[in-house]
Amino acid sequence: MIRKLSRNISVVLLAAVIFNAFSVYVLSAEPSYSDTPPAETIAHSLVLNGNIGIKFYLNIDDSIAENGDAYVLISSQDRKTEKIPVNNDAKKTVTINGEAVECFVFQYEVAVTQITSDVILRLCLSDGSTVYTDSYSVYDYALNILNGSYSDPNKPDELKELVRAMLNFGGYAQQYFSYSLSELANENLYDDAQDPVLNNETVIDPSEAYFLKSPDFPAGLEYLSSALKLDSDTGICFYLRLSDGYTISDYTFTYNSSTLMPIYDEKLDAYRVTIDGISAPELAQTRTLLIKDQNKSGYIVYSPLHYVDLVLSQSSDISLRNTVTALYIYYTAASRYFS
Repeated sequence: MIRKLSRNISVVLLAAVIFNAFSVYVLSAEPSYSDTPPAETIAHSLVLNGNIGIKFYLNIDDSIAENGDAYVLISSQDRKTEKIPVNNDAKKTVTINGEAVECFVFQYEVAVTQITSDVILRLCLSDGSTVYTDSYSVYDYALNILNGSYSDPNKPDELKELVRAMLNFGGYAQQYFSYSLSELANENLYDDAQDPVLNNETVIDPSEAYFLKSPDFPAGLEYLSSALKLDSDTGICFYLRLSDGYTISDYTFTYNSSTLMPIYDEKLDAYRVTIDGISAPELAQTRTLLIKDQNKSGYIVYSPLHYVDLVLSQSSDISLRNTVTALYIYYTAASRYFS
């Protein structure tokens, strides 16, 4: 189901889920421009492919687009502002209402804790002046799915289940990280008697909670533990400690032929290597981190659900347990919807 924007709409309505499956382009806020608009938003979309990403689809007046010095600033609360040039790299052909439309596409990634935060786009000229603005939030999109304004005709119930699970996960993550507690994503979503996080015993299938470490590791490097990165995009963090007399540059860390950079964590006195971009339906899939020096190689095979299983079986931190339980429910809902 695809809808173009109407310039008579005065409320912000969100966008689409694009996950190699379902897309909805919907109405947006009335743009803040004069009678001769320098730009207009023709659609929004939400991308769930590891990170939660927001896309703006804009028509921009040729006098601005061809100038070469114009740019877009996109920002959200407590997250860095991204500056994107208005050039041919941002120009794409998309299909809206069955028609091919050429427009400028700008993407911005938000954290799961920022579902209720507005994402603001500003179109700026070379002198820094703003000539157009637009904004919306993931939360606005989700509400319009839940109230039936937008739906997937093929899987309407599964889509609502996915959206509820996403909001619940976002709300519990906000509570765990003490982030924007006055605007929880799961506020009034359930009462305590209905909340699946509080009323279902989560049991992880052992085949999904997979972990394997090679018996031999390169000398001077000790594997400590792994954890999920839940405060922004989903990722696996591997923690490794370096022995005296060794340097981290002696080792290479790779995932799917891509080199990963180790980051020193002073608090843990260990190096952190992160595999990012894990989408909700992929949480049961294993990732393999390869570690090499000049003499030996080792590996760690890890499923994100292994961390969920460890927390549920070993941790007494109720807030963390609720967060990973909500993550698991989000995973099962996403698996059903995208299957």
